[in-house]
Order: sequence, then C-alpha cells, then structure tokens
Amino acid sequence: MYYVYVYIDPRDHVPFYVGKGSNNRAWDHLRETSKKTENIAKYQKIQSIRNAGMEPIVEFAYENIHDENEAYLLEDELIQHYGRTQLDHDGVLTNVCLGNKPPKNVGKNNGMYGRHRTDSEKQAVSIANKGKIPWN
Repeated sequence: MYYVYVYIDPRDHVPFYVGKGSNNRAWDHLRETSKKTENIAKYQKIQSIRNAGMEPIVEFAYENIHDENEAYLLEDELIQHYGRTQLDHDGVLTNVCLGNKPPKNVGKNNGMYGRHRTDSEKQAVSIANKGKIPWN
C-alpha cells in the first residue's frame, strides 16, 4: 500500500514538499540532518519551522494506493499543480525532481549482480574497514 503526502508550513498553511511513500516514509524527513539530506531546501524549511517553535503539518493527499506507479503519477500531478520554487513560475514546493523514481538495486540492476570479488579485492576491503565500527 502506498500514499502521497504533503508537508505544509503551519505558519502560512502553504505546502512546501510532496512525496510518495509507504509505511512511515512520510515522517523520515523530520529525522534528516544537514549532512544526511538529499534536499537541502526542504531541510532548511523544516528547520525554519522548528526555529519558530512549530512542526510541519503532514497531510495525506491520497491513501490506500495499491499500484506504486499510480502513486508516482499522483505525486507528479501534485508537484506540477503546486510547482517547484527553483524551476516553476510561482512554484511553492522545495521538490527538486519530477518523476523521481529511485532505481531498484535488485537483480540485474545491482552493480554486483553475477560478480564475485577476487581474494585481493576482499583483502583491500578488509584493510579499508579495519578499526571502523560496523554499521550493525
């Protein structure tokens, strides 16, 4: 199940970001940092709202969408409707991309598909990771 969500500035009730998601994706942007964001304008807008002592409003424009492609189409329609600040005349959204479908890194789309590391590659990775704290 997918949905399309809109981030709204509570100070003027103007939307500033549209996204497509499932599960808890709509709230992931609230946990981003300046170094771990792909959209610095969106991050700065969220911080500006927080500096005013508020939190962005998250509204669901569409819910219970079964087809991911349909969810992307609905997201694109909303982005086109509101427009993007840097790209569209009178746009209000911080969205950068239109039709932004992240690549699926599975199967043949994965760069390591069908490839096996040589012993020297494995040793080089091991040396490079010595002393680092593992992600897990």
